[in-house]
Amino acid sequence: MNRQTFSLARRQRGVALVTAILMVAIATALAAKMVWDSRIGARRTQSVLELEQARQLALGAEAAAISILLDQGPDFGNFAQDIETPIVYEANIGDIELGIIQGRLLDLQGRFNVNNLVSGGAINAQVKDQFGDLLESLRIDRGLADLVADWIDNDTVPQGAGAEDGAYTGLEPPYRPANNYLTDISELRFIGGLDRDIYAALLPHVTAIPPGWCGSAQPSRINLNFATPQVIAAVTGLPLSTAESLAQQRDQAPWENIGQVALPPDADTQALDYIDVKTGCFGLSVIVDVGSSTLTMYSLLDRAASLTQVVARVRAYGLEN
Repeated sequence: MNRQTFSLARRQRGVALVTAILMVAIATALAAKMVWDSRIGARRTQSVLELEQARQLALGAEAAAISILLDQGPDFGNFAQDIETPIVYEANIGDIELGIIQGRLLDLQGRFNVNNLVSGGAINAQVKDQFGDLLESLRIDRGLADLVADWIDNDTVPQGAGAEDGAYTGLEPPYRPANNYLTDISELRFIGGLDRDIYAALLPHVTAIPPGWCGSAQPSRINLNFATPQVIAAVTGLPLSTAESLAQQRDQAPWENIGQVALPPDADTQALDYIDVKTGCFGLSVIVDVGSSTLTMYSLLDRAASLTQVVARVRAYGLEN
C-alpha cells in the first residue's frame, strides 16, 4: 500500500467515525424528544382529566346548593346568618381522595340592579336618579348612569352624558352597545368610561338581574338585609349617615318582613316600591382543587316565585363576580 492509498483509507475511516457520532447524536436527540413528548402528553392528559373531574365536582356543589335552597324553604337565605359561612368539603370515595371543594352562597338581591334603569324599553328616570346617587356616594361621576342606561335601552339616541353607536364604533376595535339587558354584571366592563378601578368600586354594590329572573317583576326589589349603606341611601333618599344607622340595626336584628323596616319620615315616599327583605337570586362561588389543578366556577341561582325549583341562569368557569 503506497502512502497516498493509506492516507485515503485514514480519511475514509475518519468520515465513517464522524458519521457514526452524528447518527448516535441524532438518535439520542430523537429519543430524548420522544421521552419529553411522552411526558408532556401524559401531563397534558392528566391535566385534562383533573380539570374534567374538578368540573364535575363543581357541578355537584351547584346541585348540593340547589338542594339546600329547596330543602330549607323560602325564608332560607334572606338573612346573612344563613349564607355568610363558606363551606369546605373533602370529596372522597372510600380511601380515594378526589379533591377539595370550597363553596359559598352570596346574596345578589341586596345589590342595586342596573337592569332596573330600563323598563319596557324606556329609561326609568327615578331609578336613574337612584343610581346617580349611588355613584356620587362612591365618588364616581354621576354621568355614568347615562352611559349604563344607553347601553341597555334599545334606541340609538344618547341620553345626557350617555353614548350610543357613534361613540363605540369609533373605537379600536369597534363594537356596538348591547341595547339589551345585562345577564352578567361583568358586561359593565364594555361600557365606555368605566375602567377597572370604577368597576372594582361598583362591584360590591351592583348586580345584573334581567326582568323575570329570580321570580321578580321589574323593577326588582332590593333585600335590605344585605344592602350596603350606600345602596340603602340611594334607594330611600336618606342621608348616608342615616342609612349606616339602619344597617347597624339590621346587623343586630335582621328584618323578617318589610313591615319591620321603620324608615324615617325624610325617606323617599316611593322607597317601598324598591325595597324588600327577601332574596330570589344567589351567586354560588366554587373553587375545586384536584391534584395540581384548580378550577373556579360561578353560578347565578334563580329561586323562582313558585319556590318549587331553583334554576342555574348563568354558569361561568374561571370567573368570579
